[in-house]
Amino acid sequence: MTADKDQDENRPKDDISSDKKIVWLASYPKSGNTWFRAFISHLLKEDEKEFDINKMETHGIYSARPWFDEVAGVDSADMSWKELYYYRPRVYERIGQEAQKDLYIKAHDAYLLNAEKEAIFPASVTKLAVYIIRNPLDVAVSYAHHNGHEDVGKSINMMNDEEHGLCLNRNSLPNQLPQLMRSWSKHVKGWTKQTALPLHVMRFEDMKLKPIETFSAVAAAMGVECSEEEIKSAIEGTEFSKLKSLEEEKGFGERSNVSDRFFRKGEVGSWREKLIPEQVTQIINNHKPIMHKFGYLDKEDQPIF
Repeated sequence: MTADKDQDENRPKDDISSDKKIVWLASYPKSGNTWFRAFISHLLKEDEKEFDINKMETHGIYSARPWFDEVAGVDSADMSWKELYYYRPRVYERIGQEAQKDLYIKAHDAYLLNAEKEAIFPASVTKLAVYIIRNPLDVAVSYAHHNGHEDVGKSINMMNDEEHGLCLNRNSLPNQLPQLMRSWSKHVKGWTKQTALPLHVMRFEDMKLKPIETFSAVAAAMGVECSEEEIKSAIEGTEFSKLKSLEEEKGFGERSNVSDRFFRKGEVGSWREKLIPEQVTQIINNHKPIMHKFGYLDKEDQPIF
């Protein structure tokens, strides 16, 4: 893989201007990204429109192959890893330059530099990066379900794998480009330590436990003008129970083929019902510094949530 993993000492520092259009919605998988996109969609929709989880008001995912091919004017299937990582920031520079309104684009990729030491997320068109973080104990359980793994240990190992990613098999051609994510800790560290992009960090747990304050803060950071009543309406309209009901009624196009549903529980602390003590210890040992930094462990290294 050509994406540079050790970018911390050479992070780009681009100027930030007010006319930039792209808002990155970044997270490690199963951290609340889709729920947040549902919230944005509800908040931005016209009053008379019915909220539809299969027609989000956001703008796809950073790794979308068809979008890349259309803008680049080439077939990504013919590109090497080095070429893909070279062209991805250029494709989104063009998308951002041509945008007439703010674009809210999902991303699971780690914040990386390519072989030319350029960030793959271009600062020149970035208005804001919203980074959503979730307790890795809960992520492990949700990620296992999403991947169809009965053994949560597989997801725990994935979350500690520096080569882990999505759509990495060059022998197949999915609708998404390869997404190198690195370990859970490195993913969090990469996004939250970079200084090129304006950043708003939001914990999944705060989205659940203090929603008005949390969603109001991120809306303000994104520059979305809205009232507290509109925030409350969007929160109520995208409660997890409602999203589950909508999926049961209409299906959900982002559900993986190996899981029975996408919106499963969305709870804080559900890991306590699934993980054995040895697995809890393993996750904490793997990710202790980052868990402490973002308030997931107390001084005795015990989980807070």
